[in-house]
Amino acid sequence: EEDRDLDLNIALLPNQSKSTTQKSSANTKPASTTANQGTDSKINGYQSIVQADADMHFGMNEAIYIGVDYVGGYRFNRAFYLGLGLGFNAAVAHYESSPDVLGEGKVYPLGKYKLPLYLYAREYLGKNKKVQPFFGLAAGLNINIPVNRYVVDDVLSINMCRFFGELEFGLNISPKSRKSLFFSVSCPLFCTPKYVSTSETTGSIVNKANIGLSFKFGTSF
Repeated sequence: EEDRDLDLNIALLPNQSKSTTQKSSANTKPASTTANQGTDSKINGYQSIVQADADMHFGMNEAIYIGVDYVGGYRFNRAFYLGLGLGFNAAVAHYESSPDVLGEGKVYPLGKYKLPLYLYAREYLGKNKKVQPFFGLAAGLNINIPVNRYVVDDVLSINMCRFFGELEFGLNISPKSRKSLFFSVSCPLFCTPKYVSTSETTGSIVNKANIGLSFKFGTSF
């Protein structure tokens, strides 16, 4: 009423309009996206792989090699890696599984060491960031030291390199984003020179495809 005092007890709350709410939600989404991009950026880039391996070759020249490889390459994303590998392998056991490989008066020594030089690609599977199965592909050359030498009809023939390809399956464990441990089993297919004797005095050198089994254990960083 006019000329009368009135006491009011009112609790005031902050006013949040729709525009403020939309602006807040809009700011939240890029923040999470930016965080994901930051995580991916820790994975992308140059990555090294160091691995120890044991290879068993089956066929006419059975052998067991042990060695170490280094692969330097680029991790494009969480799924794909491409690099160039170089290794050093030494034969620890070897024997001829076929007695007719050598002819009389022919020389067929084993290359005691080999230097694999190859192109390597790896595809990581699954969405789990800590444990990921993967498969890899390798293709390149095995350079033998010393070289394999053959004498055919008193003519010296030298074979330095053996082409090979390899299909690999493994498991990668990443306690951190870039550093990881892995182990794998692979099946290499390689060419092995063989002396083929058509008579006691004539013969030729041919490349035969052999298969093997390789076990690898290593780290990437």
